[in-house]
Amino acid sequence: MNSIKSERSPILLLSPETIDKIAAGEVVERPASVAKELIENAIDAGAKNITVEWKDGGISYLRVTDDGAGIPYDELRAAFLRHSTSKLRSIKDLDSIASLGFRGEALSSIAAVSKTEVFTKTADEVMGSHYVIEGSEEEILEETAAPQGTSIFVRQLFYNTPVRRKFLKSPMTEGNYLAELCSRIALSHPEISFSLQADGREKLFTPGNGKLFDCIYREDGREVASHLYDLSWSDETLSVRGFLGQPEIRRSNRNREIFFVNGRYIKSKILSKAVEDAYQGFLMLHQYPYCVLFLTFPDGHVDVNVHPRKAEVRFTDEPAVYDSVYKAVRSRLSAAVDIPVTDLSTSDEKVVNREEKAPEAFEKSRLSAYKEAVQEEIAAALPVEKTPGNASGTAFNVLQDGSISRTSGEDSNTEDKTAFFSGDGNGQYLNNQASERAPKPEFDTAAFSHQTNRAAAEAAGIAPAVYMRTADREKPEQLSFLSEEAVKSHRIIGQIFDTYWIVEFNGKVYIIDQHAAHEKVMYERFMKAYEKKEMTSQLIAPPIVVSLSPTEEETFACYHEAFEQLGYAVENFGGSEYRITAVPGNLYSLDPEQIFMETLADLSDGKGRAINESLYIRVATMACKAAVKGNTRLPEAEAKALIEELLTLDNPYHCPHGRPTMISISETELEKRFKRIV
Repeated sequence: MNSIKSERSPILLLSPETIDKIAAGEVVERPASVAKELIENAIDAGAKNITVEWKDGGISYLRVTDDGAGIPYDELRAAFLRHSTSKLRSIKDLDSIASLGFRGEALSSIAAVSKTEVFTKTADEVMGSHYVIEGSEEEILEETAAPQGTSIFVRQLFYNTPVRRKFLKSPMTEGNYLAELCSRIALSHPEISFSLQADGREKLFTPGNGKLFDCIYREDGREVASHLYDLSWSDETLSVRGFLGQPEIRRSNRNREIFFVNGRYIKSKILSKAVEDAYQGFLMLHQYPYCVLFLTFPDGHVDVNVHPRKAEVRFTDEPAVYDSVYKAVRSRLSAAVDIPVTDLSTSDEKVVNREEKAPEAFEKSRLSAYKEAVQEEIAAALPVEKTPGNASGTAFNVLQDGSISRTSGEDSNTEDKTAFFSGDGNGQYLNNQASERAPKPEFDTAAFSHQTNRAAAEAAGIAPAVYMRTADREKPEQLSFLSEEAVKSHRIIGQIFDTYWIVEFNGKVYIIDQHAAHEKVMYERFMKAYEKKEMTSQLIAPPIVVSLSPTEEETFACYHEAFEQLGYAVENFGGSEYRITAVPGNLYSLDPEQIFMETLADLSDGKGRAINESLYIRVATMACKAAVKGNTRLPEAEAKALIEELLTLDNPYHCPHGRPTMISISETELEKRFKRIV
């Protein structure tokens, strides 16, 4: 047999061009990653207006133009050298880095795999600069006329690395990646006006007025914008601000779970899991929430230097972060009344797409007029609903500190009200009312439900319709349909289709699904018994013998007390065999061995609240099987008792699987359908 002798190659230093191309592979993955780096540089440069334009998905052409500080002529060449930056001076600066970019790799990596051209000018310079660099090779450096700011053109991405270019997807797919990433960055900085243009068409324009709501409206439209909960919460670990989608705008994937950590757009499994767990019971299985959340951490609690693309971060205490985000989201959802209001209208209002091409970042006068027109479109698309009975003409004025004062024709006294959010200029949204736990603003909801001054709503960053909807769906409902006094006044009309019960109260018709309602009641009974350690056990004969793997044995050793609290009695039967002698008495006809093994499997690779999550799924299944079914006629007395118990629960609006237990139709809506009012 012949042996093959390999010759040893000498160790040599790679050429600068090769080093640049290797490094570019970590930073430049596709056109979207190029845009991300250039936009972050523009933001760090203090830009107030940013234009992003691309063709062919950004593969053949990508341009980012801003009106920021610009790059001085004598620093332009250095800006494209590896590890050259103005944002970092020593390793200590990483603990409190405030800028989005800091590694000094982006421009050199982009120039190494593309044909890059730059026009830039600072405020102090009379002439601007023109710089061309292709494949890390400088072609042109000269003075030229240019507006203040920077325009960077990236052409023929990966032209000199055909293997990398071959792995790019179609121009349409790459363009979608570009649009998604740019829109996320636009949300993170609503005080900056973004214009996204693809193949000559406007994809997105944000007015840059500092209102997060307006950015959400421009990106996701009226339907999403009118179904949002504001969130403002903090503890010793972090603060959480932003918007949560109501259950009506659920999604089939995680694409609309949007997180910003200290102003930086990131993706995080920990944050996604915390939000999704908090939505359990509000959404059906395999559905995902909509959220736009800003998390602010003290210095040293987040490591942003994880990967060159800076799309991931590490938290010093992940379990604490999970718990804080879970509590923030869960408490806000639980505080809101979520009875879907059925709209019988057939209108379908969309965001108006303006045919006029958006102006560039440096076109000050035309840009100002364009922004004003866009804001008028947003205001006009979400009109204030006028309700009979508001004869006094209640209105709201904005004070200098951002709070809201209420005035009316009958009472000249003002009452300060806290606005939902105000922008601080850095993309962070803080409640104006200083509080350790950042409580929910206490609005005069009765006044808001009648007529809201558009200027007040706009100043708070949320359109009047959202103010009104939030107000209508919270305290007034809690004090009416769900209160003990109100229950006595409910008028049960009857049952239809042997499934739904109709209840009339206070100018509204409530339709309750008896199966979903019974599911929720039974689930809550079980969970309360579990939390109070009042679960019952039932002895079984003969015992059930199960074999556990080493991982399962270790998991069971950690959680054996939780299984005992659930009602199991389990003992070692020799080796890896375990004997189950008692099972939860509340499990009805479910297979106790299957539940035990599946719960153990969930705990083996779960994180955070895995024991509760696993238990939740089992109990929800149990409640579904045991609850009264649809197409089953119930006596009115039983239905009345069921409805009364349902309304005593903390969250009576959804069954354990996330389906609504009730919906409502207003008298006004019915009168509209019968043309009694127009």
